Amino acid sequence: MTPEVGTRAASLVETDKNRSLGGPLDAEAPHSPGRHETWRATTYRTDEEANGDADDVVTLHSRPGTHMDAPSHVRYDRKLYSGFDVAELSSETASCR
Repeated sequence: MTPEVGTRAASLVETDKNRSLGGPLDAEAPHSPGRHETWRATTYRTDEEANGDADDVVTLHSRPGTHMDAPSHVRYDRKLYSGFDVAELSSETASCR
């Protein structure tokens, strides 16, 4: 994207309202069809003097239902948003396109 395209896109903004994209990290959180639910567990450690700590373990797919994907991950008619043909992609180059 060129600076000119960015400036043109910014000129299309009609309001300065912000929208939160945050959501809960629990089993009821939205998730994409075919993806497992978010899983969270908390572990606690306490010694005889009641000193201790707690840790959270969170497992989720990298694109749960609340995720808004980057345009560079979207493809249509065998082309990425950036204009590259999907046939040109490999696991080594995909993130650079």
